[in-house]
Amino acid sequence: MKLYLPIRIGVPALAASLLLITSCGTSTETTANAQDPLSEALGLESEQDFFSEDNQIKAQEATASCMKEAGFEYVPENISESVEIFEDFDTKEWAEEWGFGVSTQRFSQDTVGPGLKGYDDSDFEEQLENSPNQKIREALSPEDQQAYDEALYGSGFDEEFTEGEDVEEEIDFSDLGCMNAGFTEDGAFGFFEEFQDQLEELGTRLEADSRIAEAEQALSDCIQEKGFEFTSEEDYFEESYNKLEELFPYEGPDFEEIEEGEIDPEELEGDLPDESSFEEYEEPPLTEEQKTKLGEFQTEEIATAVAAHDCGLYEGEYADTIREIENEYLSDFVETNKEEIEKYKQ
Repeated sequence: MKLYLPIRIGVPALAASLLLITSCGTSTETTANAQDPLSEALGLESEQDFFSEDNQIKAQEATASCMKEAGFEYVPENISESVEIFEDFDTKEWAEEWGFGVSTQRFSQDTVGPGLKGYDDSDFEEQLENSPNQKIREALSPEDQQAYDEALYGSGFDEEFTEGEDVEEEIDFSDLGCMNAGFTEDGAFGFFEEFQDQLEELGTRLEADSRIAEAEQALSDCIQEKGFEFTSEEDYFEESYNKLEELFPYEGPDFEEIEEGEIDPEELEGDLPDESSFEEYEEPPLTEEQKTKLGEFQTEEIATAVAAHDCGLYEGEYADTIREIENEYLSDFVETNKEEIEKYKQ
């Protein structure tokens, strides 16, 4: 089940928001602009306003100040353009072009070629190339680069979490680095640090609500009547990513095994990128057979996404029902924690 923020923002979506803030250009789960009881209590138009453009600008300024205290130079950057492609992802128009963004955002447009959908990484590459902070970092020694990264990003998210793997441990909000200096104490991270357990428990109770199950079943029935396999949005994404991984498995070197000494880099064929990062690894070009399979995947995904929209996934009876039920739980949450929430009001 796909819960609407702020319950959904809990831990996984919070990490996605962090990645957006750090200009990684990844997608995040957005929500409709309708105000909910928690957003209202926090003085926000919607829960995403914790990460609004104004707050991101303030965070960049706070990052520069924090990095200066750590002994490094950092220039505040405008990162709003890096997330524009995902702003309308819950609209039917976006679904008609990108589906759910699974197979259509898997490869770059250069990799898939004409006739298939791929992401345009030229803007990101240009931003990275022109980033004053990238140039500042590149001018440092390897040791100072590592210290720079630790100061900027901290260690609050462990490697497994930032790579999208399932982990049971909660986020350590005590060390999220200078990049998040503007969100820590009286903003988003401070709020989620205090309430993440309660929000997760709230999400568990919501999932057990029989009305949610009924709405999920009605949505599933509607989409399947249109000829598409769909039990729930959560299941669809999991199954799609698994299928995509089976069709296009990563075939590059295992950097973790290299770092742990299980693999001798000298025994591997070809030139290796930086052993501590996947950033420089380039996937091999797709074969014509792979492109055919990807095209079939994308056609099916786009058609399923459009059907889901027609059945009310993001706008309509299903979405309205989910929001109404969530707001009941959020009203109780706000009433119970009114005084504690007040200190995070924006």
